[in-house]
Amino acid sequence: METEHGFDVYYNASYIYTDEQYSDLPGNTGEFNPHSLLPDYSMLNASVSFSFKDDAFRVSLIAKNLLDESYATTYSGDNFRYQIPRDADRYYGVAFKVRF
Repeated sequence: METEHGFDVYYNASYIYTDEQYSDLPGNTGEFNPHSLLPDYSMLNASVSFSFKDDAFRVSLIAKNLLDESYATTYSGDNFRYQIPRDADRYYGVAFKVRF
C-alpha cells in the first residue's frame, strides 16, 4: 500500500514449530540414547520493509527468533556435542535491496 509519503510498507511474520525429534547420525549403534532426543521448539520471525520508486529500492528491518528460544538441530552421538544454529539466538538486522 503506497503511503502519502511516496513509499510502500510491507509487513511479514512467520511462526515455525518443530516437534521433538530423534537425531540419528552415521555411526549410531541403533540403541536409543536419551541424549539424542531433541526437544521441540518454536520460532517467531518478523520484518517490516519500506519500498521506494516502484520497489527499485527496499529497506527491511528484520527480527529473528523473537521468542529467544535456544535449540539444537543435530546431536553428534557422543553425549555432549550438539549443533546449535545461528537462529537459536534472537537477533536483529537490516537488509537493503536494489533492482537495476
